[in-house]
Amino acid sequence: MEEPEETGEYYMTHVFYNQRQNFQSQYFPVVYDLLNKIQPKALIRVKANLYLNMGKGVVEHAPHTDYSFSHNGGVFSMNTCDGYTKQGDMKADSVENRLVTFDAGMKHQSTSVSNTKVRMNININYF
Repeated sequence: MEEPEETGEYYMTHVFYNQRQNFQSQYFPVVYDLLNKIQPKALIRVKANLYLNMGKGVVEHAPHTDYSFSHNGGVFSMNTCDGYTKQGDMKADSVENRLVTFDAGMKHQSTSVSNTKVRMNININYF
């Protein structure tokens, strides 16, 4: 479990694939259909995030970049909730089965959730 220092919010992750660490989870086949829709030329990382409702309202996490170079990032929402992904003026609500794409080499931020027990998404970094 990870804890972003800035907010004290907790969340859990599962890495399906990480090119830099030469790692592939036994559960990687779970994301095949999603990857077939995106048709990436090369994968960098695929991971699931599970943000817990901490009873604090929606908290914006610190802006960050996934990697220090320009590349595609996708956030696929597994459920509908009041959490969102934000990059500059773009704010993408978490809506079940919606994929939002952006340059994940530019600062962006995630949020916690307050109107459901969890916020579930799959993050994909790719070219």
